[in-house]
Amino acid sequence: MVGVDEVIALARAKAPDKLRAEALAMQASRWQQSSSAIFPSRPQISLDYDTERPFGTNDYQFSVGLSQELSLWGARSRSRIVAESFAKAADAAQASVITRIDLTTRLLYNKAWSLSQQVALADKLVLSSTNLVEASRRRLDAGDMSLLERNIIVLAANRQRIELERVNSKYAQAIGELEALTGLDLQNSTLTADTTSIVSSPLDATVDYYLLSPDWVRLGNDIRIAEAQLELARVSVLPNPTIGLAYSQDRLSIEGSEIQYSGSAGPSIRNIESFGNSVGLQLTIALPIAIPGIWQPNMTSIAQREATLLELQANQIQLKIELAGKMARLSSQIARIQRALRVYQESLVLIEQNDELLSKGYEGGELSVTELLVGRQQLADMQSGQLDLIREFRDAEIFLRSLTTR
Repeated sequence: MVGVDEVIALARAKAPDKLRAEALAMQASRWQQSSSAIFPSRPQISLDYDTERPFGTNDYQFSVGLSQELSLWGARSRSRIVAESFAKAADAAQASVITRIDLTTRLLYNKAWSLSQQVALADKLVLSSTNLVEASRRRLDAGDMSLLERNIIVLAANRQRIELERVNSKYAQAIGELEALTGLDLQNSTLTADTTSIVSSPLDATVDYYLLSPDWVRLGNDIRIAEAQLELARVSVLPNPTIGLAYSQDRLSIEGSEIQYSGSAGPSIRNIESFGNSVGLQLTIALPIAIPGIWQPNMTSIAQREATLLELQANQIQLKIELAGKMARLSSQIARIQRALRVYQESLVLIEQNDELLSKGYEGGELSVTELLVGRQQLADMQSGQLDLIREFRDAEIFLRSLTTR
């Protein structure tokens, strides 16, 4: 026996390449953007060594500096918000892909299970009709039945065998699709009904179920990203000062540039040497300085961010309307199906009683073969209709699950 949870787990592990590639691409893109946003600009080191010798001596100048751009005006915190939102968006994208895989798998599993029940019903009807054909042959040989009645029974049996082949074909196709999705060999496996239910009555109108929708969660993350990016664009026009620390050393030597007197030795000429060391601080600010609301160099970028945010907010309003409408329709559909299933159950009890009465009446010679076949066909149609309705009910629940779980 193979349950729906096992099939879903395998489908996730063996996800279609397109869905898996989409999820991985989204995640890679989000993390790439988040990492670039969360880390500050790198410090800069400068080195300078000058060996010019204007006087033919070993003069040199050497300097080393370290500078760092400061991230002010809340830009760093807004960048962190953008990065965190990107990470959450990647998770939401992954959850959305998983939801689609689960939805596809559950619907296909429910289809296969429903068809397996239809096959079992058709097989039961074929067995019943085969027994009736055999009994009619004996009655025909005994002279208790006309050839016309015998032919009617055979034709009805043939129709049941054709129906069995039809549902068998559909069941084999559904099983093949499940095998392709999971890699399992299900030809000789028995599927169990997916009895997991999230609703037993229409949804509570006072609960905002749309907040649980993976699409709503994903769009909410996109809006948070757009808001943070807009704030980041607004503060990015403000100048970030760069501070630096520098150290320099120089040596200057002029050969024979000083006369020195030393007692009786007389005058002598020596070289003048000079060493200098200095430490300095540097502050750099880009000009002209932007004034928000009066002069901003990236007004186009800000306008684009504002337009993106407004578009996403409009999409969120539309999505809320769409999700509420879908949930209301599915909830109403489930309630209608539940009422219909109760009517089916009541009717099946009566029809099964009639089937016993028809069999006794036919065997006692009170009813014709036509009346017997009509009664049995009525029972078969009701049983088949009930299975179709159960599948429709499960499908509606599965769709509702995909809208209200994450």
